[in-house]
Amino acid sequence: MALKNLLFSTYLTLVLLLTACSPEPHLIGVKPKTSQEQLKQTPKKVRILIATTRASSDEEGVFYSSERADQLNFATVNVSIPIAHQTGRVELPSPPPPDPEKHLVLGDAERLKGSDQFLQEVRKELQVRQRGSRTALLFIHGYNTNMTEAVARFAQLVEDSGFRGVPILFSWPSNRRTIDYVSDINSAAISRDALAEFAILMSSINIEGVDILAHSMGNFLAMETFRTMALSGGFDRLNRLQHIVLASPDIDIELFKRQLSVISPKQREKMVVLISRDDKALRISQRISGGTPRVGAIDPEELAPLGVTVVDLTEVNDTNSANHAKFANSPEIVQILGERLAESDTLSTSTTTKGLVLQKAGGIVEIFKPPS
Repeated sequence: MALKNLLFSTYLTLVLLLTACSPEPHLIGVKPKTSQEQLKQTPKKVRILIATTRASSDEEGVFYSSERADQLNFATVNVSIPIAHQTGRVELPSPPPPDPEKHLVLGDAERLKGSDQFLQEVRKELQVRQRGSRTALLFIHGYNTNMTEAVARFAQLVEDSGFRGVPILFSWPSNRRTIDYVSDINSAAISRDALAEFAILMSSINIEGVDILAHSMGNFLAMETFRTMALSGGFDRLNRLQHIVLASPDIDIELFKRQLSVISPKQREKMVVLISRDDKALRISQRISGGTPRVGAIDPEELAPLGVTVVDLTEVNDTNSANHAKFANSPEIVQILGERLAESDTLSTSTTTKGLVLQKAGGIVEIFKPPS
């Protein structure tokens, strides 16, 4: 047993060191390999509205750093989608600069002057959309993520899922260093009040509905905020929440059960938990967290009695070997996710879609490819 633990510790150390040595470049506002006139001709663009607890930065490409801010900051970034974009891919250059024909270009970055200007921008975005699409999708990214990656991933999700509402990113100050796992947990915890403040802020908007999508450690931040708001009687007071999608939650299962215990059954029905029992990132997280199972890699049978819908993605192939972001990396899953956000009953019955079988039994939806 001692030898086994030593081997695992050595393996974990190598993983941490290797991933820590190769951070993704900072690209927000970095000029692409083309003229502005050519960039304007890029057919697809996604405008991301941002609320963040990160501190602003004047360093090229960074925009907002991993430092913790004392207050909520607000911004916007336009993302140009390359013609050669493939569903499930986040095409970022390494090294910069980006080529608009091959890469996402994160430009027109603007810092907004407080919450009033942010709300004005949200209202403008809602006004240019047709009825039925005057909704918002709030994305809360996971651990080990810088602002560039958070914006790029969200733009990819919006494009690939076909979401037509207003995309809003809530970005917390992840360090973008694998070895800073504990620091990231603390940064997520520190951001809880700011996320609750943001939810109250959004309640002043006349909007048709709000969907929430959290990934990995972002689920810890989301669930802690939900718990706080539920205890104060302020959880979805205006009944505008449509879906809460918890993708690969990096949360201790016992903590998750306690977080859910103060949330009403009606609200739990809106929660969709995406799990994958082959999630390698969560296996490591479980090991360094004392061995307690993480929600995103647990047996779905343990989650089903909690009143949430569990979607088992174990049999779905991922373009990334860690199997930690199947909701975004798998073309079929990201498109099904888009349908789920558009139609509340997408996963209510067994069906076949996008070449995959969705088989529902109780509160569990198993997704797999049919035998050939």
